[in-house]
Amino acid sequence: MGAASSREVKDEIMSENYLAGEKKGNIYTISLNRPKKRNAITVEMLSGLCELVEKQATDPDIRAIIIKGAGKIFSAGVDLNSLGAEVGACLGEAGAGGGAPLRALIYRFQQYFNRLEAVEIPIICAMHGRTLGLGIELALAGDIRLMSDDCIWAMPELKLGVIADLGGTSRLSRLLGPSRTMEIFLTARDYTAHRPSIGDWLITSILKTILLLKLKKWPGIWPPPRHLPVERLKKSSSAAMVLIS
Repeated sequence: MGAASSREVKDEIMSENYLAGEKKGNIYTISLNRPKKRNAITVEMLSGLCELVEKQATDPDIRAIIIKGAGKIFSAGVDLNSLGAEVGACLGEAGAGGGAPLRALIYRFQQYFNRLEAVEIPIICAMHGRTLGLGIELALAGDIRLMSDDCIWAMPELKLGVIADLGGTSRLSRLLGPSRTMEIFLTARDYTAHRPSIGDWLITSILKTILLLKLKKWPGIWPPPRHLPVERLKKSSSAAMVLIS
């Protein structure tokens, strides 16, 4: 690697999708960049995020990807305006006698998170302020979850009678076990990183907000050594979680 590959590189990635990318050394950082909309995630944004992550994972210089949010919070969850037209159309067709369009829409979202989970380099989600709904689903598809000490996370859709059917249900169950997951779903309460028996399993590390927002690498020995077969470790870990869930 020459000097050009080690210097900091910043670029705006698919500005219409509100994603910003930055390469520094062996780390590529992606920011959800809609601070005025509390980083609410649109359909196009999620699709663009998958494409960007997969593209960076093919760069031999990149050994880890960090996803974080610009502004005061990580993400307020799904952008309802973005989803409204698609869901409305699906519900209209379902009401006419067929639920296939709605199932296809849910499947499409599930595949976005499956694609992120399958990426063969580590994905770190650095959450601060608030992380809600689809933001938590995104973090669950990553490998390491960091959270600021003042962060609150929740699945507010549960209060509306909507379950996390985009992968959050199964991923939470694999991480926390069925009993703790049922507590989250049945109470629909807000949680912090410090919540005993839940935060300890869900969150890898808790950092001061100012440190998390400036995060360029995970504290400690990071990124992983180049000779470490990370892709095999990820596949083995995922297979083991499926077997014990």
